[in-house]
Amino acid sequence: KLVGVVACLSSDCTISTALFFKALNLPVISYSSSSADLDDRIQFPYFLRTVPSDVFQAKVMLNIIKAMKWQYVGLMYVKNNYGSKAMKAFKTLAAAEDSGVCVAEEIEIGDKMSDYDDAEFFKAWSQLVTQQVKVVVFFGIDVRYRSFLKYLEVDQRYGKFIFIGSEDWGNNDYILQEGPRSARGSITLKVEDIALESDAAFRSYLASRSPSVNDTNIWFPEFWQHIFDCNF
Repeated sequence: KLVGVVACLSSDCTISTALFFKALNLPVISYSSSSADLDDRIQFPYFLRTVPSDVFQAKVMLNIIKAMKWQYVGLMYVKNNYGSKAMKAFKTLAAAEDSGVCVAEEIEIGDKMSDYDDAEFFKAWSQLVTQQVKVVVFFGIDVRYRSFLKYLEVDQRYGKFIFIGSEDWGNNDYILQEGPRSARGSITLKVEDIALESDAAFRSYLASRSPSVNDTNIWFPEFWQHIFDCNF
């Protein structure tokens, strides 16, 4: 008997999943989805998550900006539920009378890589330069952070901005590999990890698994190929 569902990574996927299982009165627990849309207890009465809402992240970013005495910032976001809702949450908080922070017109970039990335990134960079901002709040996802920083690095357009990156940037070294100078001086957020005693047992169990001894899980071969970048 199904008693609940653990899903998903992205907020877009989780919203669709939670709405579907809502009709069955089944809880959905997400380990990563942080969209403010999921705060709605009427729309999502059976939804739970192990990460905080992006509203809290937006508050932290604004507090950092105020502590640094920055009064004018740019705002970038990726075109998905996570990016757009986080952007709106930040703008709402910054618009409060006592914030003292002015936000330039927001800049949107796609959430997936495409053949038009260079043109899109040049447009975003040009807008930031025109806005004359030095600090840019950026609600992105790992691959788009990496792609944009790489673009700035390759075209030698780095050094103009300090980015405040959301938790998907965090301490992810992968993002910096091709744009280290572009990220210099940036401030990033990260959700605190809590180590559990059971982690060691789970890691030991997972390390003992292989396709030859895990034939009951139909998704394990796909997981294995992804982790070890191989095909069989």
